Amino acid sequence: GALALLGVGLGLLLPDWNLVVAFGGLFAVILGGALLTPLLTLLFMRGLQRLLARRFDVISRMAPRTVVRSLSRTAVAVAALMVAVSVIIGVGVMIGGFRTTVEAWLEDVLQADIFISPPSLNANQVSTTLDPAVVIQLQALPGVQRTASTRGVDVLAFLQSGAADQPAETPVVTDGTQVRLVALSEDLAGADRRYRSALGDWQTTWAAATRDSVIINEPMANRFDLLVGDMLALQTDLGMQRFPIAGIAIDFDVRPVVFMHDPIYRQY
Repeated sequence: GALALLGVGLGLLLPDWNLVVAFGGLFAVILGGALLTPLLTLLFMRGLQRLLARRFDVISRMAPRTVVRSLSRTAVAVAALMVAVSVIIGVGVMIGGFRTTVEAWLEDVLQADIFISPPSLNANQVSTTLDPAVVIQLQALPGVQRTASTRGVDVLAFLQSGAADQPAETPVVTDGTQVRLVALSEDLAGADRRYRSALGDWQTTWAAATRDSVIINEPMANRFDLLVGDMLALQTDLGMQRFPIAGIAIDFDVRPVVFMHDPIYRQY
């Protein structure tokens, strides 16, 4: 029974299942290991008895023999200790993963020294824009060495697979999907931006974005099965426009996000 539980648990853990199935497999592995504890303890203690019988005195040989005689109690204690240690290790790994994720999130979000945005009722999303005159005044302040702008709007995207040289008359999906379009004046992350896949290094990828391409985030690529080189059609003020995907960026936004160079955004 214990071996069967271990086999079932490993079978549920190894494939790429969902989270609930993985937790079920983990529980089966822990339960199977706990059920094997009496047998493993017995085998280990008998081997230890043979080893101690050759080199140590009677008192030393009594210790493993006592464990075997009270196996009904010691096996339960050993199994409980095994489960407790595994839980401690699991919690430690989980906390370490959370800490690393928070550090990466802060490095991804806090890319500037000072952030300036217009007032908004929603703290998570800015729906208004700064007055251009205010931007000019801020750039002229003493001590300001560099400025960058970002603008986010919701647009309709029409997904289409195929290479960038695919003819424009190729039909696209008729139903639009709302995505978050973020226009960047420059890539502040630079070499620190993490890509799952891209045309090349960060400079090559951003150079493509400054011409006619866009960058999408990983959740959008996973949700709609998009790859680098696929075409993405966006609804603009000048009608439907097609843009090749130059890179798939790793970020912490669960929404589908498209990054575009600001001059291209203003053009359309």
